[in-house]
Amino acid sequence: MLRLAKYRLDRVFRTRAKSKATDRPTSASPAALAGAHAPEVRQIPPTAPLPAVKATGPCIFVLVKTSGSHAATASSFVTLCTQALFDQGNCIRLVAWNSDLRKFRLLNRDELGGLSLSHRLTALPTCGVGAGDAQIVIERSSCGPDDWLLVAEPALATPNKPYLVEMDQIMVAKRLGLRTAFIFHGAELLRAKNYAGHVAKAHEQYMQALLLADAIMPVSDLAANDLMAFFVQHQKADRIPPTNVISVPVKESDAREDWSDYVRRLRSVLTDAADASRSLTCLYYLIDPDALSDAAMGVFARWLALALTERGIGLVPVVWDAESKKLIAAEGDDLQRWFDIRSPKLWSPWVDPDQADAPRWVFDPCGFNAELLREAAAFAKSRGLRVAAILYDGPRDSAQDAVYF
Repeated sequence: MLRLAKYRLDRVFRTRAKSKATDRPTSASPAALAGAHAPEVRQIPPTAPLPAVKATGPCIFVLVKTSGSHAATASSFVTLCTQALFDQGNCIRLVAWNSDLRKFRLLNRDELGGLSLSHRLTALPTCGVGAGDAQIVIERSSCGPDDWLLVAEPALATPNKPYLVEMDQIMVAKRLGLRTAFIFHGAELLRAKNYAGHVAKAHEQYMQALLLADAIMPVSDLAANDLMAFFVQHQKADRIPPTNVISVPVKESDAREDWSDYVRRLRSVLTDAADASRSLTCLYYLIDPDALSDAAMGVFARWLALALTERGIGLVPVVWDAESKKLIAAEGDDLQRWFDIRSPKLWSPWVDPDQADAPRWVFDPCGFNAELLREAAAFAKSRGLRVAAILYDGPRDSAQDAVYF
């Protein structure tokens, strides 16, 4: 037993001595050049990205930088717009797009220092992190239900790289729960001969991606017309995001009042686009049996219903009940007059207007019965619903019409 124990101890000491001899620096090693007692150099692993903390209220994530872009920093348009949004009390978070991670991240202090923004804005803890710190990425937990991603200018992607940057940005924003808004500056890059090739292709892909946005704000009527023509004629789009023209202040002007008015209108567009009643997925389709007695009007109302459902808009058929003074589900004889297109696939099931998931619109395709329309509109407004109707030629009281809608 003693011999076996001694043998094992001898092996332990020989192993340790061998490892120490191996660890001695050679003449060619950095430790040998620095001296025999040089401290050991350890490789520090890079810090993993950390999730950003959620802000206390609704925020606008302003994209000011995209990795792999020609633009080293944000333009004066982006910085002036961002500063004006902040000055009006909006919660602003300045972010960059990391093309490798496919994530948004907060800017660091060095990046913020290169922007022409007030210290009050860049010093906010929600805007950025210290230079050299770990990247703070935007996760779903970082975003609120009323937050927006604002892309004020397209990214100028690296040449010869077929990278759908805006498409990726929109899809990631949707996964984060962010709505996306784009300021569209025009289609000149598709029109000018000197921008042919990859530049024109990248701009075309950028315009294609805008079909997935939640709001688009062209800077001029010309830009809006070009975009609509591109969507309808080139893309054959059935649906187009809410689009509102907001003329930008003069490029050379940085007058506070001009930018204040611009971002006030921009914020109004975002508010309207976020309104659930403006997202038309289903509506109450008011059937007036008397109106359908007119052959032309009946045909129009029937085919309009079919066209709406083909575009994914659900229709809940309703009639006005004069006795109970409310809208009720249309059934039986009320639907029999719709002939061959009264298929169950055409109609959505009845939902009471008082339910949380009820449609937010009442639509009258044959709005010539003034009394019915007035009563239906009064009922709808009492339930917080909006009313729309197609008004046909004929003597009407325009002042009274304004009360209905």
